[in-house]
Parts: sequence; C-alpha cells; structure tokens
Amino acid sequence: MYHSAVAEGSSSRSVVIDCPQALDDLRRALRRPVLPPVRVILDPAFVEGGAAMEGRLNALYSDCGCGAGSLAALLAAVAYGSRLLAAERPVRPRDGLHGLAVLSGAAMAGKAAGLVRSRAALLRLTASLRAS
Repeated sequence: MYHSAVAEGSSSRSVVIDCPQALDDLRRALRRPVLPPVRVILDPAFVEGGAAMEGRLNALYSDCGCGAGSLAALLAAVAYGSRLLAAERPVRPRDGLHGLAVLSGAAMAGKAAGLVRSRAALLRLTASLRAS
C-alpha cells in the first residue's frame, strides 16, 4: 500500500513520508471510505519545517466528523424547537418522534459533511506538499 514503519510489539502504525512515492501512496489511500488508524510522520529531510505540517496532517487524518455532526444536531434542535413553538397547535407525542428523526438525520449528515471536508482538506494539503 504505502511506506510504513510498524514498531515491534506495538499495535500502532506509523506512515513515514520520506519520498514523493510515499506521499503519492498516502494520497491514493485517502480515497478509501474508511481509513485505518495511523500516525503520519514527515521525514525532516523530505519536508523542511515539517513539525507544524505533520501536526496538521495528523489532525486532518484522524478527524472523525463528530464536531460537524454535533453542530448540525444542535442547529436542527434549535430549528425544530422553534418550529414547534411557532406552531399554533399543541405539541403531540408524534412530534417527539419527528424531532428524534430530524436530530438523527442532521447528526449523520453533519458527520458525513465533516468527514468530506477534512478529507478534501487533507488531499489539498498533501497536494501542496507534493508541489513543494
């Protein structure tokens, strides 16, 4: 797949980016829907001033989309609650089930959007790293 260094007796996996081929292999792996948990390590000989870049790569790689899902669920809760308060009828038990469906759907959509956003940012970052 791509160049990696696995520590003996350790369950953690590290991907060492030390050449353009390793970076290209990582970019190809980013197109998969599910990424294995790894730590990206930039070789200082390959990238100048790579500590900040390495931190950004690892943050984007490990982003799970939960922040975006939580924000979407919060916005949906406020919007649905406002809709219920603005209605000219009393709240029915069925409205609670609709609210749960709205919150669940918003959380899933937000999580998916967060994952797509972080994956696209990671692809842009690796492309800029490849260009330099």
